[in-house]
Amino acid sequence: GLTGSLIDPVSRRAVPASEAIATMLGAIGPALEVNGDADVVRDGVARLLRDGGGAQRQRAAAGPDLDLSAVVDDVVRRT
Repeated sequence: GLTGSLIDPVSRRAVPASEAIATMLGAIGPALEVNGDADVVRDGVARLLRDGGGAQRQRAAAGPDLDLSAVVDDVVRRT
């Protein structure tokens, strides 16, 4: 997940996810710019790193008891 480690695409070492993502964005940045997607991708990545992704929300909704009904209720509420 985004709170853990990922393999950095350049160093091939485990690093914090945010660091690996920054390296990847640096590498693909020119292509994103050419195609007009840079702002959307940067904003989306920033939001995910700030707020977390779906798996993080599901774990939070399930709580310590792993209540799957609470996860479904949360998904329904969000949609």
